[in-house]
Amino acid sequence: MSRSDPLTEEAIHEDVALVARCRAGDEAAWAEMVRRYQRLVYAVARRGGLDEHAAADVFQTVFARLLKHLPRLKQPERLQTWIITTAKHETLSVRERARRHESLND
Repeated sequence: MSRSDPLTEEAIHEDVALVARCRAGDEAAWAEMVRRYQRLVYAVARRGGLDEHAAADVFQTVFARLLKHLPRLKQPERLQTWIITTAKHETLSVRERARRHESLND
């Protein structure tokens, strides 16, 4: 299943378990979470008009924020939604910073 497909009950259960394992300090679970969602984050950024390097910045920011917010993530069953929303917001933020930078250079 592609991570951009609607989540099945099984996938939601897997995400909830993955969040619990990450909260318990399981590094393998964190690696699995990143592997599971990395393509989705890049796809959101690229569809948002960012080049490869800016998409990589979005990726880093999204997963840094996830790591920070994981302990207090209230609805782990909505992990994919959180990731998509955060990636979209960060993509828009990167585009806005680039636009402002370009207008300052003009």
